[in-house]
Amino acid sequence: EEKEEKQKEKEEQALMTAQNFSLFLKTVQGEKMASTSWSKEMIKQYDFSSSRLSFQGFTRYLICGKVNSPFDPLKEQVFHDMTKPLNDYFIASSHNTYLETDQLAGLSSIDMYMRVLETGCRCIEIDVWDGKEGVPLITHGGTLCTQIDVFATLTAIRKSAFTTSPFPVIISIENHCCPAQQIILSQMLKTVFEGCLPPPFERGISQLPSPADLQFKILLKGAQSSVKELKDILHLHSKKFKGFHKEGEREVWEMSSFSEGGLAALEDGVIDG
Repeated sequence: EEKEEKQKEKEEQALMTAQNFSLFLKTVQGEKMASTSWSKEMIKQYDFSSSRLSFQGFTRYLICGKVNSPFDPLKEQVFHDMTKPLNDYFIASSHNTYLETDQLAGLSSIDMYMRVLETGCRCIEIDVWDGKEGVPLITHGGTLCTQIDVFATLTAIRKSAFTTSPFPVIISIENHCCPAQQIILSQMLKTVFEGCLPPPFERGISQLPSPADLQFKILLKGAQSSVKELKDILHLHSKKFKGFHKEGEREVWEMSSFSEGGLAALEDGVIDG
């Protein structure tokens, strides 16, 4: 009987009272408003019928993502200043967005566009090539990768573009089409994204609009095209980098891309125009 009492006393000592749990929540977890009565309700939630918190109940509380997430819930939403020029921000981007697997014989999928947009990506890529039926298609050219329909892809992008974020989506167009199919591509872009395409940026502007200004808008990025129909709807133009001393000659909506090797060369001062 004495042994049982000692065991019971030991078990009691292993339990956390509502007052101690409240102190833990305030001092360790930063829950400044954790009252004793609130702690009692928490104990009931994680230790069921107990009035004190056992080790098992405490563990259930610690691993509960709903009430004990390691992330600040206030930062689950955008809390940054989104009124700066667009080029002041790092932008979550996707390369060869359409590919589910490798770049040599991989499966191309429209679903990939929906998936990356719904997980927060804001810059996606379409590689457009001449289709045998006179209509452009999306694929990784010169490989065994499968092909997907351009119009269906653009429609899926329009559907998923703003389900996660209201901020602009940039579509990077790697254009390998002949002039006739570039005209068809431009018509598709204007049809599917009607109401979402802002006017092209004017020459001589000192800065780009902000993400806040461009909410629910789609921006088209690509190399300068000789086809007027496509050229006239591009917002961001790719341009070869000719050195920092030439930067004053660039428009703010002109941009350059670098491979990792190119960036290393730039850092070493090799690229100088």
